[in-house]
Amino acid sequence: MSKKNIEPQTSEEVSQEQQEQKVVEKKAKKEQKQKKADKKAKKQNNEPKRNRAKETFSELKKVTWPSFGKTMAQTGMVIGVVALFALFVFGVDALLSWLFSLING
Repeated sequence: MSKKNIEPQTSEEVSQEQQEQKVVEKKAKKEQKQKKADKKAKKQNNEPKRNRAKETFSELKKVTWPSFGKTMAQTGMVIGVVALFALFVFGVDALLSWLFSLING
């Protein structure tokens, strides 16, 4: 058996060794975090990709569609409002045309 020379270490040497050990531990933790992040990224990339059309139809199944009667009532409201605005614009146009005809003589 061989004996190692055991010499008493100074406090400076001990503190340097502790600092070096802390640095090594920090590096090891960073490497572990990086490995976990890499594994997570690989899992996300390996997930099967679904067809966009299938996803669209599955979302459309979740939609609550209005009844036919409600749709017709809302369509009637839209047509009515558009007709009112058309009459209003026509009236303003007719008024402005009449005023310009008076001015130009």
